[in-house]
Amino acid sequence: MRRHRTIAALVAALAMVLGGCAGAASIGAGADRTTAPEDDRFGAMVVSERGNLIKDIGVLAAIVDERNGVSRVEFTVDAIEVDPGCATDAGPALNGHFVVVTITVSTAATMSENDGPAEISFDPSMWWIIGPDGAAEESSSSEAAFSCLGEAELLPVGLGPGENHTGKIVLDTAHATGTILYAPFVEPGGWEWQY
Repeated sequence: MRRHRTIAALVAALAMVLGGCAGAASIGAGADRTTAPEDDRFGAMVVSERGNLIKDIGVLAAIVDERNGVSRVEFTVDAIEVDPGCATDAGPALNGHFVVVTITVSTAATMSENDGPAEISFDPSMWWIIGPDGAAEESSSSEAAFSCLGEAELLPVGLGPGENHTGKIVLDTAHATGTILYAPFVEPGGWEWQY
């Protein structure tokens, strides 16, 4: 897969599509960047000071092939729960709080065509907590968080073409409130939700 554009290119691309479009990441023309398909299901496009698309709970996000406008991956964060309790004997959160994120994901059967990714990862290591002070935690994943729920409740770490799943990831954070960031790409840019 080709390298992603820098944050400057990301912000410039976003500025070009702010005319009421919604948030998705685009793949094609030699680089990936965050843009927006023209579809009300994606909600209003608002970009954070960190260069991420700000999403509300239940509002669709997507990775779109910019060459043809077709979504390769669509997902929603359906719920965010702070300290809901673990279904296992995981022990306490190492950083103070478990944050459970429920996600629904659908991947297109054609996701990997035209240099698209063979799979998309929702590994908890690609999710971060940004505290109320605006500082991102170095890591919001831990063995305790991974062990908090049974395997049947967890979202698969990697999803290939033509898959549909609803599941959960568990983050381990010092913050009972803040912002959750999902950034699956090498370069900056992703999606964020307040909780």
